[in-house]
Amino acid sequence: MKRERDEALTALIQQPARPLLMIDGLTSSQLTDEVAKAAPEEALNGVSSETNDPNFCSPTDRQIIVLIGAFENLIRLEEAYDVSPTAPDWLRISQLVAQVYRYMPHNFGSQMPPALLRGAAPAGTPPEQREKYTAVVKLRIAELCAELITLGESNEEDGDVENNTCAGGDIVVKGNVFPPREDVLVADSVLLRNVSRLRQCGDPNSVPDELCFALQHVVPTTDVLHSLKLVLAEGAVDGRFVPQDENVVPTLSAEASLNLFIARRLYARKRVREWGESPFTVQTCPPTSSDEEPDSYCVFDDGQTCTAGRPPPPDEALQLNRWIACHTCRVRYNKLHPYYHSLCHLCGEYNFNKRLLTRDLRGKVVLLTGCRIKIGFAMALSLLRCGARLVGTTRFVHEALARFQREPDYAEWRNRLHLFALDLRDLWLVTQFCAFVRHRFPKLFAIINNAAQTIARTKEYTAHLCRFEVCPSQELHRQLFEDATMGEWHHFFSTHTSVTIGEPLQIGTHSHNQPFLDDAATVTNDNHENQEAERTGDKEQLALTATANTVAIHAPVFDRYDTQTEESDTRDVNSWVLRLGEVPGSEAAETMAINALAPFIINSKLKPCLLNREGDAVPNEERFIINVSAMEGQFYRFKQVTHPHTNMAKAALNMLTRTSGKDYAQDGIFMNSVDTGWITDESPKEKRERRGEQLLLCPLDEIDGAARCLDLIYTNSKEYGKFFKDFKEIAW
Repeated sequence: MKRERDEALTALIQQPARPLLMIDGLTSSQLTDEVAKAAPEEALNGVSSETNDPNFCSPTDRQIIVLIGAFENLIRLEEAYDVSPTAPDWLRISQLVAQVYRYMPHNFGSQMPPALLRGAAPAGTPPEQREKYTAVVKLRIAELCAELITLGESNEEDGDVENNTCAGGDIVVKGNVFPPREDVLVADSVLLRNVSRLRQCGDPNSVPDELCFALQHVVPTTDVLHSLKLVLAEGAVDGRFVPQDENVVPTLSAEASLNLFIARRLYARKRVREWGESPFTVQTCPPTSSDEEPDSYCVFDDGQTCTAGRPPPPDEALQLNRWIACHTCRVRYNKLHPYYHSLCHLCGEYNFNKRLLTRDLRGKVVLLTGCRIKIGFAMALSLLRCGARLVGTTRFVHEALARFQREPDYAEWRNRLHLFALDLRDLWLVTQFCAFVRHRFPKLFAIINNAAQTIARTKEYTAHLCRFEVCPSQELHRQLFEDATMGEWHHFFSTHTSVTIGEPLQIGTHSHNQPFLDDAATVTNDNHENQEAERTGDKEQLALTATANTVAIHAPVFDRYDTQTEESDTRDVNSWVLRLGEVPGSEAAETMAINALAPFIINSKLKPCLLNREGDAVPNEERFIINVSAMEGQFYRFKQVTHPHTNMAKAALNMLTRTSGKDYAQDGIFMNSVDTGWITDESPKEKRERRGEQLLLCPLDEIDGAARCLDLIYTNSKEYGKFFKDFKEIAW
């Protein structure tokens, strides 16, 4: 997919008569059938796809490509951890972890994955938690290698090999570095933790002298994989790997032996060695419109998955018959990315890699507001799977716990999840919660102000959630408050909150007689019913008539559930399309309190917790504040005349970041605002449906939004006082 702009513009101007997709209505199975039908025709014509395509890869080749890509990036990952154990390069490490998951997908589908930790699994680690250690992942690679490749089998592609044959018929390799058909245990060496050197172990005839010296002490062993599994995955003690007197005999290394076990099989074939190393480059910025895709073919492109573990669609199904603009870089393209329908290939790859970012957060406490659904829920899962202790807030704490309990690995991190009921509209209660956190969680690593209100929901919209909170199951209630800390706060919250969840915020009190209430003035003067009601004193009739104009806005119409099992709001009018004179003052107050004032209080009152570095393994370790913002708060951007209250609130939050970012950075606290991207269409039902008919769908999902918020933390960025969109700084 080249980026010639003149050709793209010409193709765009020419309106197509065909559907947007070149193959309309053809499923993947149908495409497979078409390929199967075409194969006999090629055979009859004497045409072989293998001989005609120099880049042809057999199914076995593809499996080897996947194993090589995962193995080499694991070796690089371990090297990155070892360079500076106390202050790792998290930018490099996080991207290497993403590359490992591109070749060997994790077990959580489209969600963000767990962190990959250096070394072997500690003794007593449950089997379901061992996969997050690099040595255990390499054991899985070794098992697959043993199934695919037989050690020491002859390879005709390698040509003439100078060797001798013993009486038993076994091949004795020149140099006799190690037995050709037998696995060995070796001592530790830096060379056996390097990709280039390990590749040389595949051809025993070309092993350099320094590598031969490192392999001079080998111990032939049968069933070596079983022994390594006991040591590296189950934490068993094997006397052969116990440190001994180095002057007598070098201590054998289980990890070095495992690396050699894999390398001798993966790189045994000359053709495989000629593929070269799997590519990896640390990306410091997202693609731009001036970037060009590589013209050369790389076999490792066929091994990377970009569909969350599902088989990628065929190229024919991704081809468009016209050029469209990338949502991120605005470059025009005519071939869909396998995962993103609105991003070009370069931006799609970059964004998909960001979905796989992780960081070792063991021992760290993170405060996250709004953790129940969508972006907040995705961030919460990622933080928990990376080892963090999560302090999460939500209005509907019982329902939030029920969501977390549905996750397959809930038992692993349930003791690190602390959920607290909090309504951010009650600013006095927010202040009390900050004091509570200072006492119970005196040390914080990061604060993520994610909770927000874009559209005010009706009382009916949250009625089922309120009922669930008032009358939860006894078992769920017991599990939630078996933690004394959570129980203590819940009792305080229940008895001291000044707002009612699900009810609109009251910004003032009125006497029983309300002659100047604006609601009555909205009725036309010639409305005889109102005049009659006023004359007769029928206040009930007057109240019903006065609120008639707002019924269309507040009436609940829920006919389905969205992807997050939230009721879909199908009202014809909502506050997203209201103008200044139409937005209720109570909703404006709510929006400002939740989006700007509550983060202001949290960031100011909890600064002592962020400054607490007692017991840190890394001196002066960075701390983070992420203010989740939106493009509505950007001044240098075209503005519509609707939802001014939302624009005000997000602009205020951005001003907090811009004003105090430098101040907090002097103490090692890096505060930034982050736009999550367009993941939800807040338009009313009719407009949403029109967009869908025109394929104007949200280009990103909740995981993409979570990745944008967590990126600055996972890469250990020291930027501060800035506004980020699509992983790069933008104007205010």
